[in-house]
Amino acid sequence: QVGWSSRAVADQGGGVMRVVIAFVALCAGAFLKTREDMDNHECKVTCHEFGMGILAAKNPAFAGIDDPTECCNVCDKEYPAK
Repeated sequence: QVGWSSRAVADQGGGVMRVVIAFVALCAGAFLKTREDMDNHECKVTCHEFGMGILAAKNPAFAGIDDPTECCNVCDKEYPAK
C-alpha cells in the first residue's frame, strides 16, 4: 500500500499533542508564579527555560535579557538566596 494509514496518522498526531500539552503546562506553571512567591531557585529555573520574557513582565530588571547566565545574575540581585 502507498500512503499513510489513518491509524499511523492518528498515532503521530497523538505524540504531537502530548508535546503541545506538556509545553502548555510548563508555560502555565511559569505564569502562575507571582512576584511575591518567586525565589532565587525558581527564578534561575525560569532563566534556564528561556523564560526571560515572563520574568520581565513581572520585574523590569529582566527586560532585554536574552542570555540565561545574565538572567541568573539578575536573579541573584532581585531574588537573593535565603
